[in-house]
Amino acid sequence: MTIINTTEDQYYNDDKVLGGVLAKLINKEIKALVSAGCKHIQVDEPLLVRFPEKALEYGIDQLTACFDGVTSADVVKTVHLCCGYPYYLDEEGYKKADKDAYLRVADKLDAAGFDQISIEDAHRHNDLSLFEHFKKTKIVLGVVKVASSQMESV
Repeated sequence: MTIINTTEDQYYNDDKVLGGVLAKLINKEIKALVSAGCKHIQVDEPLLVRFPEKALEYGIDQLTACFDGVTSADVVKTVHLCCGYPYYLDEEGYKKADKDAYLRVADKLDAAGFDQISIEDAHRHNDLSLFEHFKKTKIVLGVVKVASSQMESV
């Protein structure tokens, strides 16, 4: 969904179709990484939770398709989700996902078959009940502000 949202599509003119094509291409690259010996593969999807309806309709399925055929127990399949991202250092007020977006997609993400979900919390503090939705999937919680020139306290 991030690739689609950050490019100009003048060929498919259909986000769902383009996403399916991109998932197949990413899957090919992930399989090549596995063949080369990679044991931890993370796909970053910073815009998925900005569009929870699309994520539920097709985005999570396409993200899952990126890992199709990766069945080795030695490979950790991780997806990184953030609520959005700034365009420049110290940007204030940049567009973020709705506060309930993670909650809206949590159950489908947990059922998707990923080993880990990395969730950003520094820019959008989550309701802790979110973690109750993940019964199969480990959560990696991001608590460091990115794109900030200010050093955080411990």
